[in-house]
Amino acid sequence: MPRLNRQHKKIIRELYRAQRPLSTNKVADRAEMSWNTADKYLGELEEMNKVIELQKGEDGGKTVWILDVDRDR
Repeated sequence: MPRLNRQHKKIIRELYRAQRPLSTNKVADRAEMSWNTADKYLGELEEMNKVIELQKGEDGGKTVWILDVDRDR
């Protein structure tokens, strides 16, 4: 499994601090990185089972992210 880098840790920290789902844009703002960078690292974190991508609304509504704290490691 890949190791967490500094960008991954910033994203995890901001999702933890928020204590609620955040959009990719909000994650990027809070972690002080571009939307593209946040999207890249959120995808990597999802592959590592650290975050979960959720969609709100129907027909491809807004995507939000939460920490994956319930999965057995």
